[in-house]
Amino acid sequence: MRGVVALVLLVGLVLGAMSACARPQDAAERAAATTASVKRGDRVASGIGLSMVYVEPQTFAMGSPKDQVGFYDQAQHAVTISKGYWLGETEVTQKMWREVMETEPWKGKEHAIEGDTVAATLMDWDEAVEFCRRLTLREEEAGRLPLGYEYCLPTEAEWELACRAGSTARDEFGGNAERLDEFAVFRENRDGEHPHRVKSRKANGFGFFDMIGNVWEFCADEVTGSEVPGDTDGDSVRDPYSRGGEQRIIRGCGFYSVASSISLPIRRTMGHGDRYVDTGFRPALAARFANK
Repeated sequence: MRGVVALVLLVGLVLGAMSACARPQDAAERAAATTASVKRGDRVASGIGLSMVYVEPQTFAMGSPKDQVGFYDQAQHAVTISKGYWLGETEVTQKMWREVMETEPWKGKEHAIEGDTVAATLMDWDEAVEFCRRLTLREEEAGRLPLGYEYCLPTEAEWELACRAGSTARDEFGGNAERLDEFAVFRENRDGEHPHRVKSRKANGFGFFDMIGNVWEFCADEVTGSEVPGDTDGDSVRDPYSRGGEQRIIRGCGFYSVASSISLPIRRTMGHGDRYVDTGFRPALAARFANK
């Protein structure tokens, strides 16, 4: 499996050297070629120790069944993700953040603890985007960047597809704290009022840890107002991605969340420059040229 991914990346790097300033359609063709032999669950290793897990392009049911929609949910609708992408198997840790950004925004802050494997928090959205930009440059210089791809925040559709891991339910855990305990850190089972180390619970069916619980996670989507808009929830939407507002979508719940409030499609917003002790992120490795 590693040999397949390594071969794909090697081919990508050779082609990239031949055409560094390609047109968008050329980039699209190269990105498609990069993932032609990659399957769901295949991994790319980053230089900061974050394993990136591949998610295949597909159509899935996003949101909640229409008879179960809550205030922070969308009604269930068909969404197509047309290009495969990789997503971090964990949230960015404090060690990873320090290595790329050389800062410690959590240091000395209330309800924050320190530890190399603790989820990094207390950055704002712009800083998370900057982390991804710097990581892209590092990986490109090291020859580890798949051709046509860059590190970035996932769209919330990409995030939910990875979180669902094939499930179509609103509440995968039925409000059952004992079952939820296997996969998530939340109010009833946390060992303190602070972010926890990553991978302290089981991975979901796609191989991702802490998609639910521990800390909320930034998505790429930009929205207007405090309520989550419905501009990406029409049926048969292809690669939805909201842009242009001052609020940012966050997904996944955190260590303050109570078991009865946790569901797969729950979505909220936070201010563009806000930073919270229970909010972090995990990067995607995606082909974003079509959205620029």
